[in-house]
Amino acid sequence: MTPRSAYSPPLLSVHLGNAWRGFWKLLSSTGLLSLAALLFLSPLHAAYTPPAAASLELNFNPGWRVAQGSFPIEGVDDSAWERVSTPHTYHERQAYQGLKKGLRDLGAFTYRKHFTVPADYAGRKLVIEFQGIRQRGQFYLNGQLLGRHSDGVTAFGYDLTPYVKFGSENTLHAEIDCNDKEFGTDTAMCWFFPGFNSLYGGICRNVILHVLPKVHATLPLYSSFKTEGTYVYAENISTEKRTADLGVEVQVRNDEAAAREVECRAVVVDRAGVEVTSFTGRQGIAPGANHTFVFNRNVGGLNFWQPGHPYLYDVYTIVTAAPGAAPDVRRIQTGFRKIEVRGAEFFLNNRVLMTHGYSPRSQNEWPAVGNSYPDWLHDYSNGMMVEGHATIVRWEHTMPSPQDILSCDRVGLMQIMPGADRENDSIGREWEMRVEIMRDTIIYARNNPSIVLWEAANNVITPAHVQEMIDLRDRWDPRGYRRPMGGRSEGKEWVSWMYGVRKEKHRLSVDTEFMRDEGPRRWWDRWSPPYFNTKGEWKLVDNAGGWNRNQDNMCLIQAIVYEQYYKARPGTGEAVCNGGTQIFFADSDSFTRSVDTFRRSGPVDGMRIPKDAYIHNKTMWSNTPELWTEVEQHPRTLDRGQTRRLPARPLELPRRHPQADVCLREPRRG
Repeated sequence: MTPRSAYSPPLLSVHLGNAWRGFWKLLSSTGLLSLAALLFLSPLHAAYTPPAAASLELNFNPGWRVAQGSFPIEGVDDSAWERVSTPHTYHERQAYQGLKKGLRDLGAFTYRKHFTVPADYAGRKLVIEFQGIRQRGQFYLNGQLLGRHSDGVTAFGYDLTPYVKFGSENTLHAEIDCNDKEFGTDTAMCWFFPGFNSLYGGICRNVILHVLPKVHATLPLYSSFKTEGTYVYAENISTEKRTADLGVEVQVRNDEAAAREVECRAVVVDRAGVEVTSFTGRQGIAPGANHTFVFNRNVGGLNFWQPGHPYLYDVYTIVTAAPGAAPDVRRIQTGFRKIEVRGAEFFLNNRVLMTHGYSPRSQNEWPAVGNSYPDWLHDYSNGMMVEGHATIVRWEHTMPSPQDILSCDRVGLMQIMPGADRENDSIGREWEMRVEIMRDTIIYARNNPSIVLWEAANNVITPAHVQEMIDLRDRWDPRGYRRPMGGRSEGKEWVSWMYGVRKEKHRLSVDTEFMRDEGPRRWWDRWSPPYFNTKGEWKLVDNAGGWNRNQDNMCLIQAIVYEQYYKARPGTGEAVCNGGTQIFFADSDSFTRSVDTFRRSGPVDGMRIPKDAYIHNKTMWSNTPELWTEVEQHPRTLDRGQTRRLPARPLELPRRHPQADVCLREPRRG
């Protein structure tokens, strides 16, 4: 890992008159100029450089082969199989192909990867991390079973060390299918439902190979190894003084055959690459045992993460088992912010914030590639929400990809984070799996500052189940400013629903699925070309109902709906609603209620090209991205965003502000 360069102050430009030029020559000729530059123009602080490490984090995405069907573990020639890189979905050819009720199950697919581990890695531990598959997988290395994974949501991993061949070729074999039953118990998983959780089968998220010394900081893969990773948090934040108590908890494991005296160091580095603070501890750890180093210190001069200012820090953990030995070095990117619910109002960094944004499918798919696309494209898509003045995203029903979680940290988009559900309560093993997924989600994502709410359910669950989810949060995310746990149930911390304003006095309320209407781009207005409908006749589509709106009517309904939330926003009374998220963001390849073959309620289409509805929301939300600003005193201009070569006609636009200006582009003449 290459650290970012330290901050360098800008050069001071000085105009030298004739009287100074002789003095400048003197400085240059005597070497004093170089000394002056060294003293005054050098960075104030050197960049932090982590030590050379015995650990590696290798990109294991390239070089896979895939074929449809189930194949024997050994003795099969795979040289003619399709060559792919992960993330990969074997539904990519079917993405946006017009299947009425979502993608269909295509049966099992088999992935293979041939790789060689350098001989000098012998003596170290090799762990493979799959950040997610859809839905189930069986994994083998060199013919030996590594394990099976069923939930289709969480990250998991396997220890390759017992079966890996150092210095020669290895074969990793994975059979993936889209069956909704858990291996071993045959329990159905309600969150599998393709209508809510689009069916993109395969190794659809990143794959990482961790090369670790025997004494190392653990990975946050609890279901696989019962390990917690590193937990970073801030407490006692003073936004005025820019101070906080920073806490770092590093779980270290000793896989050596004997006890080891272990030194653990944690270094916090700012965005300029400069060390902010560091911690050091020592502890003897028995063989096969874990120990958690707990550090805490008050630190000043901090920058706090928030929308519009997504400031991130790097936290390096350096674990050394013997003097002079190369350590295990890991990097975590995180940020610090203060979350509070005061009565029914949400505060971020001591400022009240109304939430408005979108509720996309957690697969967040694109045409032709499904849910398997590179990190920069996640930033592009999530950045569009931010550019459209969204402050929050609520992922539907299941934890999204780690790529999306990290992307929201970078672009400054708050997140409501679910575990896994459909729209129901569960009993027996299915409920146990939901608890396990929520636990693994919290452990894996608790260092991500953009997550501000944990979502326990998308429909009513029993009070006992609500409390069980709160207890999970208290166990695994107990420090710092704890994120409220709630959802579409009568929880005590925050509550959600769909369709309409719900005012509360003593708990946070957020509508997580408002404005469910749908409108395709091609149904523009009553002057648009006619299109064929389900009855087999041609007609002009204008206001055809909630699932078949044209863009003009979609914008009008958005204004009518959002006005309700705006009038009930924080600061308007004792009982308030804290806003909500519109379903969806981008058109989704899933089941539909409309005359089309896939969902198209997104204000942007599948390729993230804005529709009128996106520009309209951007305009409406520009007045309330943050209530602590004085935007009400500064009326904005509503630009239609499209130049239309159409006959003169009436145009309905929302008027959100008494002083709002409406500016229409002149049509081209001649």
